[in-house]
Amino acid sequence: MAAGRPLVVSDEVIKVHQRDLHESQVPGTQPGQADFDAWVRKVDKIDRSWRD
Repeated sequence: MAAGRPLVVSDEVIKVHQRDLHESQVPGTQPGQADFDAWVRKVDKIDRSWRD
């Protein structure tokens, strides 16, 4: 977009990217679960009162 034209990504690249995202998930977890857990730990270090 910096050049003023949108970047066109081929369908093959998108398929490989989506496949890799799916395969990189930890079995038995929901997508984004690791990120959510990390944020909970971060917030807990600041103030645990939100759990009340």
